[in-house]
Amino acid sequence: MNRWLALLGIGVVLAGCAGTTPTPEPTAVPTGTPAVARNVTPAPNPDPTPSRTPTPSPSLIAWPAGITAHPAGSAGNDIGVLTYLPAGYEDDDADVPLLVFLHGSGEAGDGSETQLRQVLKNGIPSMIAAGEWPTELPFVVLMPQYSSAEANGPCALNDEIESVIAWAAETYRIDPARVYLTGISCGAIGVLDYLADSQERRVAATVPIASAPYEGAYAGARVRGGCAIASTPTWFFHGALDDIVPVHYVQDAVEELRACTNPRPKVLKLTVYSDADHDSWSRTYDGSAGYDIYGWFLDQTSRSDD
Repeated sequence: MNRWLALLGIGVVLAGCAGTTPTPEPTAVPTGTPAVARNVTPAPNPDPTPSRTPTPSPSLIAWPAGITAHPAGSAGNDIGVLTYLPAGYEDDDADVPLLVFLHGSGEAGDGSETQLRQVLKNGIPSMIAAGEWPTELPFVVLMPQYSSAEANGPCALNDEIESVIAWAAETYRIDPARVYLTGISCGAIGVLDYLADSQERRVAATVPIASAPYEGAYAGARVRGGCAIASTPTWFFHGALDDIVPVHYVQDAVEELRACTNPRPKVLKLTVYSDADHDSWSRTYDGSAGYDIYGWFLDQTSRSDD
């Protein structure tokens, strides 16, 4: 008995010494997993069809509920993207509408996991992060991050938008007739750049907020893309007190577009808030101004028979 007590005492001392050494991070091995018996054939996978949702890379950042980060190049994407999937997406096999949000210049970055956090500051990403996004909305929401070079330049985002729409079509169950674009400030200018330059015109409608659709972004120049922009249903929003992008830029542009005859504007709307400055997006996205842009989006489709 004394021999066993002595051995037990040695074990206690050793355990105490081991406790002084920092414990490494545990590996991601499930606890309580039973050992697999020999000569037992594993049960077949009842659903071998792969999911069309990319597996996110291990993250060092705690992201808000509902948001998944795909740093640039991590899942076949060229630029960093934050994603949100609507409720029930994994439980169905139906195609769903896509809504792409383009941030402002202050949220630009290199698409790394760390810098993608900048995208959460304003607009739709901010609403999702705060738990204020209406869960009944059916959109897959993609929130890509463009570079500081574009933010400090002409906000020419056609290539970035083309890239993220193509990636979404390959990665998620997207209804190709219900792809929508919205953006704020530089991102909104990028939306209009897409309408001016895109060859495929894969979007059904756009909502640019605090944008400047002029060539060179100053009054007196012609609308970039000309009347071709008017062939995509577009609803502009702006603040009358905007001292960064003066409201007459968009007012003059809309007047010019409404005069187009080849093609004639399909749907062209402008809403100006008399008391808003450059931030005319918060009240637009959260619906507090009384405008339902999400219902309006869903009323627009690129199907020729709708």
